[in-house]
Parts: sequence; structure tokens; C-alpha cells
Amino acid sequence: MKNIIQYILERDANTLPSDIKVVDDKDKGVLKISFGKNGWGLSDEFIKIGKIIQEYSRKNNIYIEKCTIDTLDDVYDIELAYSNEHFND
Repeated sequence: MKNIIQYILERDANTLPSDIKVVDDKDKGVLKISFGKNGWGLSDEFIKIGKIIQEYSRKNNIYIEKCTIDTLDDVYDIELAYSNEHFND
């Protein structure tokens, strides 16, 4: 029987789901993205977040308003403002 450490080391992190929560407050033009708690690193989350932001940036200017990082609890929150006012001026 494998011990838990050996099992974790043999897992392919790319097969594990990453939990990204996205809240879009369209009235305020605020996009909140929360992620973490998977224990496998941030690459997958950043790729998915990049795709989300890419969709918004096609028609909007996007600005990071707030970023909270809790490395001890592995929780990350990003708040983005978006607006199409003066887009492509």
C-alpha cells in the first residue's frame, strides 16, 4: 500500500481541477476572481484567468484595482475594473 506522500508525488497536477470563482458586477464594471486552495501551484489558474481577462479586454479597458494574497491559506483574490469608455481612443 502506498503512503500518502508517495501518492501525492506520483499525481499529475495537470489532471486536478482548479477552482476559480468569477463574480461579474456588470453595473459597476467590476470583475472579482478568487482562486487557490488546490495545493499544486498557480500555473493552471493563471492560464485560465488569462483567458477570462482576454475575453473582457477585447471590448474593454481593464485595470487591477485590488489584489489580496494569503500565501499561508493559499487564497488569492483579484479585483479588476473594466470599462469600454474611451476604448481604443
